[in-house]
Formats: sequence, structure tokens, C-alpha cells
Amino acid sequence: ANRVNSASGVTGVVSGDTLNITVSSGALNVSGKVNDTGNNATNAGTATGLNLVNATLNATTANLSGISTNAGTGFTLNNVTLAGGIEKGANVSFSSAGSGKPVTNVIGNGVLNATTTEALMLAGIENTTQISASGMVLGGSGDDWNQNYTSTKGGGWIFDGATVSKTGNISLQGVGFVNSSVMAGQDLTVNNGDASLTVQNTTLNATAGNISLTGNAGISLS
Repeated sequence: ANRVNSASGVTGVVSGDTLNITVSSGALNVSGKVNDTGNNATNAGTATGLNLVNATLNATTANLSGISTNAGTGFTLNNVTLAGGIEKGANVSFSSAGSGKPVTNVIGNGVLNATTTEALMLAGIENTTQISASGMVLGGSGDDWNQNYTSTKGGGWIFDGATVSKTGNISLQGVGFVNSSVMAGQDLTVNNGDASLTVQNTTLNATAGNISLTGNAGISLS
């Protein structure tokens, strides 16, 4: 789809009511793109490359790609069930390559689990991606959660609705939190280096240590 002038709500590919796709063999490829031909800032943020809502996808492997060349959202998955070999995001490649730098992605509640979330984050993505983490046990079963989630692909991560409690240290890179609770028994550190850091509507607690937040491109606290 092309977005011209100040057009609003342009979407490359969208599933509205109920969508069921089953691929019995081979890969499922779903992609959507909004080409912002005018590069007009007005309403650019309302564009979405791939918008999957109320969808069930069943395949052995899948490639999901959403591109918005200026601003807005690359891909959004809400109330989406991944089944078969791609259950909970296993054997799925997510991409927003070709999107503008301000573009974000959204993966809604129940699409992934803690294991596939970790795998996706370590694989990296091209734009900042918000993942609904409600009910997930993040950071494994150990006392500490120490991980660098930055990637050469350039995208960061924001957890939405996460509840994390560790008796030891939490030290993370490349992440942010919204609507979350993060509690460390010792030190709590989020160091995003030269990137930005978002912490909104979130409780941070370091019971017997210190809290350190770094985001040289800007820290958003609210």
C-alpha cells in the first residue's frame, strides 16, 4: 500500500474479523508494506505494514514481515494464535527490515512464551518491538537475570505487563518496561548505552542494592 500526502490509517495487510491459515507443508510467508511516498509527517505514525488481529496461523515454519517506510508500526500481532510447528513463536522469523527508524512493532499477549521470547530477543530485530509479557517467567529460574539483548540489527525491546522478581542481581541491556514490576534482591541495572530507555508505569525495586538506568539517547520515565 502507498501512503500519500497526509492519509491516515494506511495498512499494507490487515486481518479484521477472523482469519485461519493452515499450510500443510513448507513455510508460511505473510508480509505487508506501507510505502510512504510523500514522507509527510502528518498521520505518518498511523501507518502499519502488517496488522494481524483475531488470526490463527498453522504451519511448520513461518516468516512474518511488516514494513512501514517512514513511521508508525511495522507489524502488529494481537489475539493471534500460532499453531503446529510455529506454536508460541517457535520456528518463526519476525522482521521489519526496510522500515523507518522511528517504526515500532507490537507482539500481543499469548503469541509467544518465555522460551520463544528469549530466542527472538537474542536473534534480534530491526526496530524496537514491544512484547506483552503478562504471565511469562522471564529471566529463567536462577537467582540472577543478566543478559545483553542489544543486536547488530538495531532494534530494542520493551516488555509490557512483565512481573519479574529475582533474589540476586538484574542486569540488562537493550530493554525497557511498561506496565511492569521488576524487583531485584541486589542491584538492578538497565544499561542501553547510546540508545534510548523507556520505563513507564513500572515499579523498580532493588531491595539491598542500587538502581542504575542508562539511555544516552534519552530516558523516558513516567
